[in-house]
Amino acid sequence: MRKIAYGAWFDSIKRAGDFTGAQIYRQIALPGKGKALPKPAPLPMTEGEGMMATFSRPEALVTGLEYVFAETKKPIMISEKRN
Repeated sequence: MRKIAYGAWFDSIKRAGDFTGAQIYRQIALPGKGKALPKPAPLPMTEGEGMMATFSRPEALVTGLEYVFAETKKPIMISEKRN
């Protein structure tokens, strides 16, 4: 799934980019062939019951950036983040 979503973007960064930018908003589980992950515990610092509060996961920032760096080996500029 990630290759489909990000493959062309990563290829162009590796080929011609000096760095990449990242905008990490939230972490959403996508259906796949593997075993379903357990639902994450509620976070005490999120307020409300809306979609953003439900999907807001601070750990999405680190896991997202680790993935981008692993694929590109380029410096990353965090251009926007919401959590």
